Amino acid sequence: MTFRTRAGEDMLVTIFDDGAGMGGTVISVGAVAKIADQPVVVLQDGDTVSSGEAVLTAFRGLDNARSFGADSAGYTSANSVHPLYDGALLVLTESTYVDRDGVNLAEEPVAADHRTSSDGAEVAALEWLRDRGCN
Repeated sequence: MTFRTRAGEDMLVTIFDDGAGMGGTVISVGAVAKIADQPVVVLQDGDTVSSGEAVLTAFRGLDNARSFGADSAGYTSANSVHPLYDGALLVLTESTYVDRDGVNLAEEPVAADHRTSSDGAEVAALEWLRDRGCN
């Protein structure tokens, strides 16, 4: 996943053996074994916003990952809070989410790979996993 500024500058989010990083900052969670060959499903709907949409963006385009449900809310941006002299806060959108295929989501809802009703998302996701050998 990448954050893209209005100036077109990209900040790539990178996964390391012990954490994740962006722009020279790495947040370590300790050494964790990666499980990269298992199917992954992500359930989503209109209540999936912001950081949830970052998760959707990170999994988009992976062969072993699919999302199920309805379109997300469309808050696919990174914001910064700037305090003003009178104590008020100014929140500015400074970048938008870009997926691994270079698609700039630019404050648009993230569409589910498999559109279902909210009630049907879990059932469809479990069926997809079973079709791939998961119990």
